[in-house]
Amino acid sequence: MKKRVWTLPEIELLKEFYGMIPAGVIAMMLNRSVNAIYTKAYKLKLTSLHNKGRKAKYIKIMNNNKN
Repeated sequence: MKKRVWTLPEIELLKEFYGMIPAGVIAMMLNRSVNAIYTKAYKLKLTSLHNKGRKAKYIKIMNNNKN
Protein backbone atom coordinates (compact mmCIF):
# COMPACT_ATOMS: atom_id res chain seq x y z
CA MET A 1 0.00 0.00 0.00
CA LYS A 2 1.35 3.39 -1.00
CA LYS A 3 1.56 6.04 1.72
CA ARG A 4 -0.24 9.33 1.12
CA VAL A 5 1.65 12.50 1.88
CA TRP A 6 -0.05 14.76 4.42
CA THR A 7 -1.13 18.09 2.97
CA LEU A 8 -0.88 21.35 4.91
CA PRO A 9 -4.70 21.68 5.18
CA GLU A 10 -4.89 18.13 6.60
CA ILE A 11 -2.20 18.91 9.18
CA GLU A 12 -3.97 22.14 10.16
CA LEU A 13 -7.27 20.29 10.58
CA LEU A 14 -5.55 17.67 12.73
CA LYS A 15 -3.99 20.36 14.92
CA GLU A 16 -7.34 22.15 15.16
CA PHE A 17 -9.41 19.17 16.25
CA TYR A 18 -7.04 16.64 17.85
CA GLY A 19 -8.09 16.22 21.46
CA MET A 20 -11.44 17.92 20.82
CA ILE A 21 -13.18 15.22 18.83
CA PRO A 22 -12.51 11.48 18.59
CA ALA A 23 -9.68 10.34 16.34
CA GLY A 24 -12.16 8.18 14.43
CA VAL A 25 -14.14 11.26 13.41
CA ILE A 26 -10.98 13.06 12.29
CA ALA A 27 -10.01 9.94 10.34
CA MET A 28 -13.35 9.99 8.51
CA MET A 29 -13.02 13.72 7.81
CA LEU A 30 -9.59 13.19 6.26
CA ASN A 31 -10.28 9.81 4.66
CA ARG A 32 -7.38 8.28 6.63
CA SER A 33 -7.08 5.44 9.11
CA VAL A 34 -7.32 6.03 12.84
CA ASN A 35 -3.77 4.69 13.10
CA ALA A 36 -2.61 7.36 10.61
CA ILE A 37 -4.21 10.03 12.80
CA TYR A 38 -2.49 8.76 15.94
CA THR A 39 0.85 8.39 14.16
CA LYS A 40 0.79 11.90 12.69
CA ALA A 41 -0.35 13.39 16.00
CA TYR A 42 2.57 11.65 17.71
CA LYS A 43 5.03 13.00 15.13
CA LEU A 44 3.59 16.51 15.62
CA LYS A 45 3.86 16.04 19.41
CA LEU A 46 0.13 16.55 19.84
CA THR A 47 -1.51 15.07 22.92
CA SER A 48 -5.11 14.55 23.93
CA LEU A 49 -4.59 17.60 26.16
CA HIS A 50 -3.44 19.67 23.16
CA ASN A 51 -6.82 21.41 22.83
CA LYS A 52 -8.06 20.93 26.39
CA GLY A 53 -9.01 24.58 26.97
CA ARG A 54 -10.57 24.91 23.56
CA LYS A 55 -12.47 21.66 24.08
CA ALA A 56 -14.17 23.03 27.18
CA LYS A 57 -15.10 26.20 25.29
CA TYR A 58 -16.36 24.14 22.34
CA ILE A 59 -18.54 21.98 24.62
CA LYS A 60 -19.97 25.08 26.30
CA ILE A 61 -20.84 26.62 22.93
CA MET A 62 -22.43 23.37 21.72
CA ASN A 63 -24.50 23.06 24.92
CA ASN A 64 -25.68 26.66 24.57
CA ASN A 65 -26.75 25.99 20.98
CA LYS A 66 -28.97 23.10 22.09
CA ASN A 67 -31.20 25.42 24.14
